[in-house]
Amino acid sequence: MMIKELLQQKKRTVISIAVFALLCTVLFSRWFLTPLVNHFAEPYNARLEQVKLNWFPLMVQLKGLEIGKGASALQLDQLDAEANWGLLVGDPITVQVRGGKLQLGYQGEKQIFAGLTLDEWQALLAGDPATQEENAPKEKGVEDPDQLPVNFILQQLMFEQIQINSEQKNWPTVTVKQLSFGPLALRQPDKRSDLALTIDIAEGQIGAQAQIAPLALQTPQKLQLDLQQLKLNPAWFVMVPAPLATELSAKLDLALNEKGTDLATVKGHLDLKQLQWRDSSNQVKVAGVKLDQIDLAYNLQGELAPPAKTPLQGGLNLVVDQVNISTEDKQSVQFQRLNLNELRYNKGANLQQLVLDKLQVTDPDNQLRLARLALNEISAEPGIPKAAFKRLQVDGIEASAQQHSARISVLSLNDLVADLSTSSINLAQLTANKVAANSDENQIQLKTLAISNVVADLSKPWAQFAQLSIDNVQASSGPHQAEFQVLTLADLAADFDTQALTLNELQLNALTAKSEGNNASVKQLSVNKVAAGMDGQNASVNQLQIDGLQFEDDSNQVSNERLTLKDVLFEQVLDISSIDLANLKARTAGQDYQLQQLAVRQVSFDPTSHPMNAHIAEVLLNNAKAEVQIPKQEKVEQSAPVNQGPGKKDSNAKPEKDTEVVQGNQTGATVEEPPVYLTLDLLQVKQHQVLFQDHNLAEATQTEFKLELFELENLRWPSAEQAQWKLDAWLDGQSQWMFSGTASTQPITVSAKGKQKGLSLPAISPYSEHYAQVFFKQGVMDNKVNLDWQGQHLKGEIGFLMHGLDIKLDGEFSNQNTPLQMALSVLRDSKDRIDLAISVDKSGEQLNVSAGEIIREFIFSASQKGALAYLKYTLQPFGALLTLADVGGKLMKGGAVPLEGIVYDNQQVSLKPAQLEYANKLLTMLKERRKMKLQTCVQLGTEERELFMTELKGDTEKVEKAMLELQQGRIREWRRFFAQGGVANQLMECAKAQPDAPQMTYKLMLVPQ
Repeated sequence: MMIKELLQQKKRTVISIAVFALLCTVLFSRWFLTPLVNHFAEPYNARLEQVKLNWFPLMVQLKGLEIGKGASALQLDQLDAEANWGLLVGDPITVQVRGGKLQLGYQGEKQIFAGLTLDEWQALLAGDPATQEENAPKEKGVEDPDQLPVNFILQQLMFEQIQINSEQKNWPTVTVKQLSFGPLALRQPDKRSDLALTIDIAEGQIGAQAQIAPLALQTPQKLQLDLQQLKLNPAWFVMVPAPLATELSAKLDLALNEKGTDLATVKGHLDLKQLQWRDSSNQVKVAGVKLDQIDLAYNLQGELAPPAKTPLQGGLNLVVDQVNISTEDKQSVQFQRLNLNELRYNKGANLQQLVLDKLQVTDPDNQLRLARLALNEISAEPGIPKAAFKRLQVDGIEASAQQHSARISVLSLNDLVADLSTSSINLAQLTANKVAANSDENQIQLKTLAISNVVADLSKPWAQFAQLSIDNVQASSGPHQAEFQVLTLADLAADFDTQALTLNELQLNALTAKSEGNNASVKQLSVNKVAAGMDGQNASVNQLQIDGLQFEDDSNQVSNERLTLKDVLFEQVLDISSIDLANLKARTAGQDYQLQQLAVRQVSFDPTSHPMNAHIAEVLLNNAKAEVQIPKQEKVEQSAPVNQGPGKKDSNAKPEKDTEVVQGNQTGATVEEPPVYLTLDLLQVKQHQVLFQDHNLAEATQTEFKLELFELENLRWPSAEQAQWKLDAWLDGQSQWMFSGTASTQPITVSAKGKQKGLSLPAISPYSEHYAQVFFKQGVMDNKVNLDWQGQHLKGEIGFLMHGLDIKLDGEFSNQNTPLQMALSVLRDSKDRIDLAISVDKSGEQLNVSAGEIIREFIFSASQKGALAYLKYTLQPFGALLTLADVGGKLMKGGAVPLEGIVYDNQQVSLKPAQLEYANKLLTMLKERRKMKLQTCVQLGTEERELFMTELKGDTEKVEKAMLELQQGRIREWRRFFAQGGVANQLMECAKAQPDAPQMTYKLMLVPQ
């Protein structure tokens, strides 16, 4: 019974299982399961051709899946989902999905996918929002394990191909190849899943590999993208501007929340090729853009917060090739290459290198060209703010704007640090090479500009630099040009708080300047150890030196080998220890001057005193040579002086008055105080040679004046104190001038005393011939001078001693030759010398005469007055009655000089003692004046003849015989006296008979040979 019941029970069990299996088979068969699934999927716009269920292994196979409406519906040819039977005993539901080909259509403008917009799909999948709000829990308490999501695990999701077709013209077909995703566990949302896929889109491919946790966004997410030759077309890529087209390749590692909460990072490289953007008026072409070693991070929470709190971290390398941007109004920007290497930003920005090659910016009027811009090791801290870079270099920069242009071959800045929080700037070096700038007619060029170790503090303010150097500068502006080889400033420091400026060295080499025929050049200018107060109250210079200075214009030239100023100090009082000038050369309008040395010692100037005081200890000039050229000029007619008869005066002549020099303030008016009181302790001039040549002369003549020594001691200006001076000089190597005297400046007075010896008169004859028509054929002159100059009054005496003088007048003054020769013959002694002293007393307009007038006045007046003075002195007392009217009248007429005659008493035979004394004086004069002759003219005495007539009772024959014997006896005695004295050949008789006189008289005349 029990066995039977047991068998029946087993039978029922088997039948039940068989019925259940049959029922399950029917229910889960594709004929029944497919309509069932389609029934439940219909509200979601989903349909299936076939659903197949396999039990071992547990697998669901879907074929012909379609989601959505119309041609854009999602279509899947086959999908296999495999599960684990362990779910029946509580194991997690593990699903593995493999798909075949999937197709999805979309319309980009409306963002329609599978026939519905994204909003429509969201509403469809979410259900009724109101119902969800009612069913939503009011408070979130402790999670109940039963309320946790289903323990579902998607072991793997794989698709061989997903194709997304566009329903819009020109939009691409997108194909996803080898999609692999998984695992995904609902109860482990932080566990990351692996994603791998390859996408073909138009002309290009996208590869992606990721480790993501899509159920927990706060979990680190990782994505690797590989974009290959992806052509971006604005017709299907909404983020690309309409006129833009390019080709993109990239390998990127993207991460979210990897290093911190809400921190996004990206690593890798990106390559854009043949980027173009063209619209109706603009065009952009880029050959390529490369971003290498991208390493960026950004805090997503603080997107709007200050940069210091939301730093962009990381770095990248950027390369942009051949960019061309142009507009329809002819504006364009071009550059060959842009490189940014190792750009990093984390609170502070760092850039290892920025390079820009061949930049060109143009518009219709302006143009900018740049061969290369390189910026190395840049760092910046905006929060402080602080910035620094290791090196900036700009090569081949050119800029132009209409008539203006500029060019720089190389511009570099090294080690620049700027800290604006402390207002400080530090720069190791700035260099600019081959700089050129043009603006209209203005141009400037320089080979090198260099500044080293610049330090500035803008808060104080204060600045300094170690060295500034500028090489090969050329500048021009119209007819003006300038250039120099090197300008160097070393160790310059400026402190604006204390208003102090210091400079260790300034040097300028090879400076040249030209301006409308004017040229200037300096071989070297150097200044050492300068310290100055910017308020202008104090300054010091250790040494200022100028070498090779030259200046010239059309006819003028100035040059010197070296000018040196030492120990210049200005502290309200200017002090200069020494001024030295070497080898000065100057030329102007035929004048040439060369000076070997100028030395000035101990110069001081005090502008605070009243009047201002200036003091110079010594001024020394050594070894100079001057050439003075008088150019040829048109000859001006000179009028002969009016021949005033003997004893006549010029009616226009002003009466002579005793002139007194007015000293001091005689009018009572206020005398203006001089601006400067000058003290010169010593002025010394040595070895100065002056070569003088006048091209107006009939023959080429050069005259040399050589100054051996000139000294001026203790000069004060203005002052009546007497300065001492002395002169030692030579004229033409044979005339020595030795003078000394005194001088004062208020009033102006000069005294001169000295002598000149050995002046050859023919040497100066060419000058006297031209300017005074006076010819010196031979002769040598010595002088003794004693003159005083006071204001407009010249007074003193000049002594002349002339040896072998032979002189002649020419031209309009030739008729003066005979009286001139007569006067000089009177003065000429037996040794052919003329010793003459002339007193000078002239003032006012008497000093304002020409050189020719001075020479002729000297010759005529000196010779006449000198001859008269000589005769009066030699024949004294017998010449006491001689006057200039008597003697000068004869001279001016060309006759002999009449002397006092000898009158015989009636029937006197021998000379009386007084007459004999007179004859001795005449003898002495004839011995001293060998070129003079004494002419005797006998006048018969009428009284003596009448006496003989009485004595001889009217016997005429006896009277004539007695008269003849008496006359001949007197003449023989006269002749014997002079013959015994050795001057018989200097006696002569009148050529014609003289009229009778009351008493017999010898008329005596001095006659020149």
